[in-house]
Amino acid sequence: MSSTATAKERPEELSIYAERHFHFMNLWTVYRDLLSHKYTRSLDCEEYPVAITMMFLLYGYFYSLVEDSDEGLNGFRVWREKLPQEEAAIAR
Repeated sequence: MSSTATAKERPEELSIYAERHFHFMNLWTVYRDLLSHKYTRSLDCEEYPVAITMMFLLYGYFYSLVEDSDEGLNGFRVWREKLPQEEAAIAR
């Protein structure tokens, strides 16, 4: 399926995008709190680099939102299809 598939061809895309975006925002919150030391870590950060692992998880979720491939989900394209009046904001 090409990355130019329309919303009619892939109606589940918006719900998949929304779910991944919620996961991304939750991971972002955990990562930010981890870096600001809001959590008391039970692991030695030198031996177990939890922050680096969280960074890779966060990056993976972000990439899943914007990946532009035949098999991927392009959040910008989904946004343009669902909210065409926001084209100027997307293009910035």
